[in-house]
Amino acid sequence: MAASLQYRPIPAPAGQATRHGTVSGGWNQGVRLEALANLAHELRTPVQVLLGYLEILREDLAEEVGVQARDVVERMNANVHDLAQTVENVMEFATAASGAEARTHEVFRLRDLLDELTPALEAANRNKNLEIELALSGAPETVGCARKPLRTILANLASNAIKFTGSGKVVISLAEGRAANGGETLVLEVTDTGPGMDPELLGVAFESLKQLSGSSARRFRGLGLGLAVVHQSVSALGGELAVQTAPGQGASFRVTVPCRIVRRISPSKAFGRKFQGAAAITGARQTAAGGKTTGRRIHHS
Repeated sequence: MAASLQYRPIPAPAGQATRHGTVSGGWNQGVRLEALANLAHELRTPVQVLLGYLEILREDLAEEVGVQARDVVERMNANVHDLAQTVENVMEFATAASGAEARTHEVFRLRDLLDELTPALEAANRNKNLEIELALSGAPETVGCARKPLRTILANLASNAIKFTGSGKVVISLAEGRAANGGETLVLEVTDTGPGMDPELLGVAFESLKQLSGSSARRFRGLGLGLAVVHQSVSALGGELAVQTAPGQGASFRVTVPCRIVRRISPSKAFGRKFQGAAAITGARQTAAGGKTTGRRIHHS
């Protein structure tokens, strides 16, 4: 990312409920939001069941099947993770207008949030072998804010970065910040070495159900909801979104949201992780330090 590039602020979407009121406009006019939310809710349960069974397959069949069968399971895992993110985006898109989730604050560890996202990132990176770096060196340990919108923002920015980056790396970083009025904030940045984009097209990129070109739509699957959902979630949290990009120079998305700092962490305990590709089916994931972390088994009644 060239140092001369500047971050461009992205204004709040019209019609979006925010902490400061509703921005006038009609981004959701004509959309049957309640029906859309109900549809996404009905799809969510079977998709989560599929993810649970795939997790069991990846753990328990590691030593019992051949390379070809393991590859099939990994491809299934990557596709179902992609489907799960699409379902979540549809639900977020349908319910974001109320801003209800942005008002539901929780206290949680940022490390736990990244641990939760890691399996989906590994699945998305399975065939790319990109270097994925998760960095919390400047972040607090525990925060108090709306967890679900924050997760949605991170998941979409990270998965988009992996999707559109052909080679190189994706860096996901979190850090503590300060607002102009002195309030505590959390700063999220997702930077990639992908193709970048024309800054003049950023407005289109954040519109719902839009992709930048027909060729892009054919090459990359998706509804074109990811960045629109990020846009809505940032606005609902009363945050700010800015992008630094240029053709051939990658992209960096920076999100700043109000967030209460509950507990800071000493520099010696700062958390970070790097991995390339996706973890093989071994029943445990390798950490950056070379150790093993046991995978979580999900049971469904």
